[in-house]
Amino acid sequence: MPTVRLALANLPFADTPDDAVVRTVQAIADAGRAGARVVCFPENYLPGYRTASRGMAPPTAAYLEDAWRRVAAAARQAAVTAVVGTERIVARRHRIST
Repeated sequence: MPTVRLALANLPFADTPDDAVVRTVQAIADAGRAGARVVCFPENYLPGYRTASRGMAPPTAAYLEDAWRRVAAAARQAAVTAVVGTERIVARRHRIST
């Protein structure tokens, strides 16, 4: 039976939604260099957690599409499957998904 290395992206909160994409892309590249074939991210890492003390606006559809495109390109480049906690807009409401 083959061995598959999994990586868990234990990342700090991103400062902004764009920072979350940069950190995600970097973690995917790091996982690939370390020999992982799958890397898993925390729930809702893209665009980042919104809390009372972290007043980020909800992501736009354009942001999400661009973030997913950039993450997919990084995963292809690193030959890694990325399981990324993100949001989707369904019926004009934000939903947490992967």
